[in-house]
Amino acid sequence: LLQQGIPELWSVFVNARTGAIVTRWNQIPRQNVAGSGVGLLGNNRSLNVWWDGANYLTLDTSKPMYAGGDPKDTDTAGVIRVFDARNQPSPNSPGESFSIFHINANNPNGPYLADGVSASYNLSESYDYFREVHNRDSYDGKGSSLFAVVRLSQNYNNAYYLGPGKMYFGDGLTFAASLDVVAHELGHGVTSESAKLIYQNQSGALNESFSDIFGEMAEARSNGAAPDWIKGTGVNGIAFSFENPNNNNYPMRMSQFVNTDQDNGGVHVNSWIINHAFSLTASGGSNPIGIADAEQIWYRALTTKLTANSQFLDARLALIQSANELFGDNSAQSQSVAAALDAVVGVGNRLAGQDG
Repeated sequence: LLQQGIPELWSVFVNARTGAIVTRWNQIPRQNVAGSGVGLLGNNRSLNVWWDGANYLTLDTSKPMYAGGDPKDTDTAGVIRVFDARNQPSPNSPGESFSIFHINANNPNGPYLADGVSASYNLSESYDYFREVHNRDSYDGKGSSLFAVVRLSQNYNNAYYLGPGKMYFGDGLTFAASLDVVAHELGHGVTSESAKLIYQNQSGALNESFSDIFGEMAEARSNGAAPDWIKGTGVNGIAFSFENPNNNNYPMRMSQFVNTDQDNGGVHVNSWIINHAFSLTASGGSNPIGIADAEQIWYRALTTKLTANSQFLDARLALIQSANELFGDNSAQSQSVAAALDAVVGVGNRLAGQDG
């Protein structure tokens, strides 16, 4: 009878004086496994999970950024980690600390927590978007790990980025099921490591807009189809239009700019002016150039031109300059960007509230 168990090779450091074990680790890592699970919308999603010798965990080490080692160790770089907050903290005590838990199954094909399946799949696709389309390795371009927590609090209708590389999804709506929402949050990480746009007034609206745009582009890449030009696809009860923000009572040109003290100066509202300009450039204007060229122009402007206090007019100049650098002065792409930005933002020294 040949008996074979799971191999282990431990390195152990012992305090020579006390005999106490200082630290130890198993030098034989477990492995990444292709699996699957059912997400929040009832769709079956392919996953990469980690077999730790006892369970399959929503720890994805399949990306080129993975540096090797045990992904359960938070110091191991290049891992996409998804955890469950189990509806903590209480809505009555939003500021209290809370624990997070691994999402696991005893089979690579689940069943896993549906929120975890959706977040794992969409975060993987979001990473792939930035790497394949923009040659950016994770949010910082350095292959740093991504971290997501699902089922935050109870009936919490929000999702947010709290860097570095950390995203949180409430359970009130199906945020984790929406690829454009998940990629939107990762986009905030890209902005925080590049232009560092201050989250207030026009610079804050630009911050939101770039995340909206990259979210929509990541969704289109994953679907292998034209964009649906709707933010929030997969979130029950939410549908915001790039093509006509007025459908949602949002502005689509500077003449509709909302001056407010709410929402950090209307960052989630006025962002739709720039969102609309992107959709005009890509597909809806008089000389659309397609999403492939448009997304490259917007990415270049964000990562090489804009600064923390950039305003809409700065973005107009940065986008036109980026188009010139990528495709040539007075190219069709440059003309399309200029026409779209002139239509919604205007030229010269026009200020918010003046017709554009």
